[in-house]
Amino acid sequence: MHRSSSVYLTALVLALAPACGQQGDAFEPSSPGSDGSSDSDDENNDDASNDNDDDDDSGTSDGLAQEDGGGSDSPWDPGPHWMGIAIDAVTANQGVGITIGDGGSGIPSGDRTAPIVAGRPMLVRATWFIVGDWDPREIEARLTLTDAQGNEETFIDAMVIDGDADLTSLDGTFAWSLTAEQVRPGLQYRVELLDHRQPAEDIHVSSLPADGGDAPVGIPDGEHVIRVVVVPFAYDDGDGCSTLADTSEETLQAFHTQLYSQNPVDTVEIVAREPIAYDGPLDNISDALADVVALRFADNASSETYYYGLIDTCSGEDGVGGVTGMAFGIPSDPTAPGAAAERTAIGVWTGLESASQIFVHEIGHSQGRYHVACGGPTGVDPDYPGPAGDIVDWGYGVLDHALRDPGHKDYMTYCGPQWVSAFGWNKTHATIEALGDSGEEGDGAQAPIGEESDLLVVGMISPDGAERWMIVPGTMDTYAADPGLAIELTIGDIVVSSPAHKHTVADGDATVVIAALPEGGREASDLTRVDHGRRVEVPRASVRDFRDLRETD
Repeated sequence: MHRSSSVYLTALVLALAPACGQQGDAFEPSSPGSDGSSDSDDENNDDASNDNDDDDDSGTSDGLAQEDGGGSDSPWDPGPHWMGIAIDAVTANQGVGITIGDGGSGIPSGDRTAPIVAGRPMLVRATWFIVGDWDPREIEARLTLTDAQGNEETFIDAMVIDGDADLTSLDGTFAWSLTAEQVRPGLQYRVELLDHRQPAEDIHVSSLPADGGDAPVGIPDGEHVIRVVVVPFAYDDGDGCSTLADTSEETLQAFHTQLYSQNPVDTVEIVAREPIAYDGPLDNISDALADVVALRFADNASSETYYYGLIDTCSGEDGVGGVTGMAFGIPSDPTAPGAAAERTAIGVWTGLESASQIFVHEIGHSQGRYHVACGGPTGVDPDYPGPAGDIVDWGYGVLDHALRDPGHKDYMTYCGPQWVSAFGWNKTHATIEALGDSGEEGDGAQAPIGEESDLLVVGMISPDGAERWMIVPGTMDTYAADPGLAIELTIGDIVVSSPAHKHTVADGDATVVIAALPEGGREASDLTRVDHGRRVEVPRASVRDFRDLRETD
C-alpha cells in the first residue's frame, strides 16, 4: 500500500512548558485536507477523487459487489454500503495506544485501557479489514472532529489499499496528528472511508460509528503538570574527581523530552537550581540524596514539586557501588502533601541518554510506582500484566513521532528498550492530576509551617552504618509505624517516645526512618533510635533543621 501524493502534510506544533518548550518536526500522518477547509460536505468534489473518476461510471463496482450486511467472515456487520473493506478500529495514542472505537461503535471512556489527556498532542489511527477478493485502489479516510461548541473540522488521509492494515508502520494505517490545542474536552469524532470509484450513492463504504453519527473522544478536563527542580552537585572526592553535574540546556531538554513523552501530562516544567557542594568520597548515593531531601525544604518548595539531584562521580555507568539512581521511597499515597519528602530522588551522570532514562525511572518511584519484573529488580509490582515487562500495546512518541512496538519494556524494568505501558500510564495519571493544580509556591508540604505537630524527624542510614538526620515538614499520615521501632527524645526532664516507620530506599539498600517530631522536639537535648531493643544514640548536633538550612543557604 502507498499513500496518495495528494495528501497534504503539515508540521505538528507542540504547546509545552515555557521552561523547556519545543516544537515537533514535520511528520507523515495527515493534517487537515489539502484545500485547508474544515468542512467537507461535498464528497464528489474532493481533491482525492480527481484521479479516479475516469473510464467506467456505469454503476458497477471495480471491487466486490455490494452485499447486504457483509460477508460471514467480517468481524462485524459493516453496514449497507459494504464493498469488501470496513473500518476495524480507531485508536488514540498520546504515548500509549488506546482503542476508542471498534466493532462499529465508540468505546466509552470507562471501558478503555487508559485515559486521554486534554491539551496534549495525539495520534489517531484507523485500521481496516478486507473480506473476499479485493481490487487494490485508493481509499480516502476522513476523520471529522466536532468540538463542544459544534464546530467541525475534517482531516483527510488517502492511500492505495492492497491488503489489511499494518500496525507496525504509520504508513500501514490511516493516521492523523492532532495538536495540543485540538485535544479538548467535549470533542466528538467519526471516521469514514470513501471509495471514489463507486457510484455517488455508494461512495461512503464504511463509518465508525457505523450509524454515521459521532462518538465521544473522551477527554476529561483538568490540569496534568509535573514540576521538577534539578539539583546539580559540585562534587570533589579529594582524590582527583572534581565535577559539576551537567544541567545544560541540552540535558534539561533531554530530561524534559523523556518525562513528557512517557507521562500523561500536558505540561512539564523543569528548572535547574544553583549547585550544592559535596566534598569527600561518596561511598553511598543515599548520603547525597539526604542533602537533596533537606534542600527541598530549605528552598520552601511547593509540595507537588519533585526534587532530583544529579551528581557526576567520574564513574559513568558503574555509578556509586553499582547504583546509578535512587529515590527516597515509594509513597503509599503519592498525592499526600505530608509525603513531600518522598518526591525526592537522585541520579548519577552516566551520559545523556542513559541519565535521562534514569531520571524518568526514579521520578516514577516518587510517583508511587514499583519495579516491573525484567532484569532482576527487587520490589516488583505483582499486578503488572505484561509478560517479561513488555508494554503490551503500541506506544508512540508525541515529540519524536516514532512508534514503539509492544515488545518494548516498561520504564520501571531494568531491561530495554524502554517505554511507558498503559499500566504505568494509569498508575501515574491520578497522581499527576491530583498534584497538577497545586502549584502555589511555598504551599503544601510546609502548610502550616510552625506547628510542630506537622514536623518529622527523618534519618537515612547507609549500609555502612552512617546516619544522616534532619527535621523537615510532614505528617505520619501515609507512614505505617513499625512495632518495636521508635525515636526517643529527651525534652527537658521528660523522655518522649515517638513511634517510627522505616523503609528501604528505591533502587538502593539504605534505610529511611521517619517519626513525628513531638511538641518541643526542636529543643530536645538527646535523640535515640530504638530498633527492637537495640538503642543507637544520634548526636543531637548532627540533626539538621530545615529552618536553619533556610537561613544559611
